[in-house]
Amino acid sequence: VLYLREKLPEAERAAREAVAAPRSGGRAARPALVGALNGLGQLVAEGKGKPDEGAVLLREALALARAEYGPVDVHVANTELTLVNALIALGEGGDRDAAAEGVALARQTTAHVRTLYG
Repeated sequence: VLYLREKLPEAERAAREAVAAPRSGGRAARPALVGALNGLGQLVAEGKGKPDEGAVLLREALALARAEYGPVDVHVANTELTLVNALIALGEGGDRDAAAEGVALARQTTAHVRTLYG
């Protein structure tokens, strides 16, 4: 909500606090950490216009999501799509490797969504 109201400093602080809390909670806190990292990564990549920093957070979220839910899951697909957006933004800035990675991940995610929803 804070992010949508363009109160980025407050939103970022809240998102970072949301990430910090479950980090010490072990495996039981992993779902909360996945969501918090995904949200923070999106805020940083899109809201602050720093897709390189957002991609780092989103890669961590994706690794945790895959470990928690398996490779084909709605939580994984959601995180993949958020990372795709950051990678494409990097590609628009001239990073061809990031753009290629984003396109490949988008194709993989599309296949996962078809598996999930037919």
